[in-house]
Amino acid sequence: MPTPLAMYPALSILKLAVLFGLASSASPSDVVLCGKYENYTTPSGAFTFSTNQWGADGSGEDCITIFNNGTMFNSTWKWSHNPQSVHSFPNINLNSAKLPLQLSNLSALNIGASWTMAPASRTKKKSLAAISAAADVVVDMFADLDPTRADSTTLPQYEVMIWFAAFDGKKPIGYSSSITNPPTQTLNDTDFSLYMGPNTNGQYVYSWLASSNVNNFDTDISPLLHYLWREKYISESNYLGVVQFGSETFHATSNVTFSVRNFNMSIEAGTPKPTTSAATPSSTSSSAPNPKKSQASGRFNPSLALVMMVTTICTICSWVILGT
Repeated sequence: MPTPLAMYPALSILKLAVLFGLASSASPSDVVLCGKYENYTTPSGAFTFSTNQWGADGSGEDCITIFNNGTMFNSTWKWSHNPQSVHSFPNINLNSAKLPLQLSNLSALNIGASWTMAPASRTKKKSLAAISAAADVVVDMFADLDPTRADSTTLPQYEVMIWFAAFDGKKPIGYSSSITNPPTQTLNDTDFSLYMGPNTNGQYVYSWLASSNVNNFDTDISPLLHYLWREKYISESNYLGVVQFGSETFHATSNVTFSVRNFNMSIEAGTPKPTTSAATPSSTSSSAPNPKKSQASGRFNPSLALVMMVTTICTICSWVILGT
């Protein structure tokens, strides 16, 4: 629940700044969230906003201000310690009766937003680099063969992320500069490259990284999910359970504001659209190993086994004939 002003006997500078800024231009429907796990669901029930300060270490905090009936919001944050760690993930969660939804029945996953990220204070330090700001802007999703487990962020087997932006050199799990030819898909003229690896929660993470920061988008991102099962990384029987858009915050020496406008998110059930973007396959010499891919279907192929057996026998016979 949003926390009223009276419940903050000792407001931090960040909270005071957020609340003061809100008071100067507030409407009755505006909402401020500053707690570690504060949530707010829009009147329509379509979206839930969350501070999600799951990595908070006492070195800062994060406040969300929600405007215009949940179509606009700001997240103002600062974390001064542990620059390699995610401290919070201020985000919007899609609430839909269609979720969890099997990937084989996912027709479209539409997400749109215009966003900016900049220093919050009006000082001479006008760049994110000047305040050592480290963050990303992502869509974060979770999937599992069990629909009940899929409706969680900690229980599913798979996490799928789409990185629209990264600051201060942040990269997804599995990224390496030695991977010179990762699988690539194109959405709205932007190339997204695939990286993968396990996280500390034991989940396997597939991350699509944009070739450059994308501040404005309104597109169907389902092709990036369908690529994973079409290329046998995961099974199409997996259920997509959680869909969130937000920013993972790592570090900044002063306040940073992540502002989102023209936000929308929706999901459609039905037959997946055919592939329209040619993928660039990764070569075995330059791509990270994927232990999941060989396990994606989990089914024995007797026809393939027979062909391999016959081929082997014929090869042995030719050796015997040549040797006699």
